[in-house]
Amino acid sequence: MIKTDGTSSHTHTVTNYVLADTSNQNNYTIFNGTGTVSMPQGPITGVPISIQIMNNTLGIINIGPNKIDNHLGTEPLYGIPLEESEYNENKH
Repeated sequence: MIKTDGTSSHTHTVTNYVLADTSNQNNYTIFNGTGTVSMPQGPITGVPISIQIMNNTLGIINIGPNKIDNHLGTEPLYGIPLEESEYNENKH
């Protein structure tokens, strides 16, 4: 994470994701659940997290802002899902 002015670079980690339900809408697969988010004051548990995968090419992650005092803002995070082989290569 980094502020829009390029300062305060730091990292957050999402762990212990527990899937509650999945759904399909148009070209999206949506996974809803909760997880633990690392924060400066310590880990916050039970954070609502929604992961949307569009056509297996775009990942959109919404992390419940209320539970973490809007620390990550209210906009989603975007990324590209890794293939399993890419994930395994990056673990080494």
